[in-house]
Amino acid sequence: MKLRHIVSVLLAISLLAPVARAAPSQPPGSAGGKLIMLVVDKVSYADLWQHGGPNLRRVLADGALGLMNANSGGSFRDCGSYLTIGAGNYAVCSAAGIHAERRLDFTPAGQPVVAEGLINRDFENLIRANEQLNRPVKVGLLGSLLGERGIKTALVGTEGGWQLGDMDQARAALITMDDQGCTDFGRIGEALLRPTYGLPGGSGTDYQALWA
Repeated sequence: MKLRHIVSVLLAISLLAPVARAAPSQPPGSAGGKLIMLVVDKVSYADLWQHGGPNLRRVLADGALGLMNANSGGSFRDCGSYLTIGAGNYAVCSAAGIHAERRLDFTPAGQPVVAEGLINRDFENLIRANEQLNRPVKVGLLGSLLGERGIKTALVGTEGGWQLGDMDQARAALITMDDQGCTDFGRIGEALLRPTYGLPGGSGTDYQALWA
């Protein structure tokens, strides 16, 4: 059976000791654990194994694999599937729910400063859209539960290209955000790209910038 219609393949790799293994006497989040979730759209397990190269094959062999289908709370939109993963229940995406931007904090004097995190640009409409459903949907549930344990969330990557526009698209932030629409740390947009004219969109990942 080909899994061609998988919307997301989540490869969760525990790189350090998981938080769940912390001794009971330790405060939440004190184990120093780290979990990386690699989100890859519209591919099958076979695609990753055959064409993903040695690093992805090692991840598949040693990591935990979750195959997520395309179901969400409404008509098919890929962002609805992302939001469903983050909410733990069938959810729907708003018209502009895929967009995120750098979060602003404020100094004691009230001056805005750019923070390290991301915030969903259409969060209020995401809430309203899911309030119309016939079941309770807690938008941002995963990020909130992690935050309660003292675990920070981060998102690194970009979904667009210079020829595609909309450099602030961040569907994966629908998984990592909390119930305020916030992801603790994030790097998205054109700073992670370099011109690569042989690829669709005319750009590819700048790996030096990615790991900086």
